[in-house]
Amino acid sequence: MEKRRILNIFVDRLVENGSQAIVCRGSEDLYRNLELVMDRVGLEPAAFYPREVLRSLPENIINRLNHVEDGMNFGEIARFRMAVTGVDYAVAESGSLVIFTESVAERLVTCFPEAYLGVVWAGRILPSLIDLNEIIANGVANGKTVSIISGPSRTLDVEQTYVRGVHGPDKVIALIVVEE
Repeated sequence: MEKRRILNIFVDRLVENGSQAIVCRGSEDLYRNLELVMDRVGLEPAAFYPREVLRSLPENIINRLNHVEDGMNFGEIARFRMAVTGVDYAVAESGSLVIFTESVAERLVTCFPEAYLGVVWAGRILPSLIDLNEIIANGVANGKTVSIISGPSRTLDVEQTYVRGVHGPDKVIALIVVEE
């Protein structure tokens, strides 16, 4: 499937799932948009977990974020209202962000905050879940946990009213980096 078509399907599915999608043209555009989103969302304290796919950020952004480290406990991570991490893969057909984690802190930072900002490179967007099967098998075989984020947490309460943010973030924003 053509890369442009995969990107368009991914963006459409993200929006259908209740997430926000921002396409960034390269790293500088990513940093500019990340700063704008952080200002607009306005939730503090905010966290950053440096993952292989997003090891660092510019100083003006990193100074606004708390560095999450392995070994941080539940209470330390639960206080963050917003988190930024890199995303290992994305799936176009479901509008999902896929993250392979090795530590509890790394996993918790994607599900406790009210807002989650995931940075994904367009070249890591797969057309379908089938394309992810072997990747998941390899990750699990190497002791990693797989998290698939398909939008803001939604559930029905006892009166059958939709409630958001109960089992995870209320806002999911994907910043998609397209390298020209």
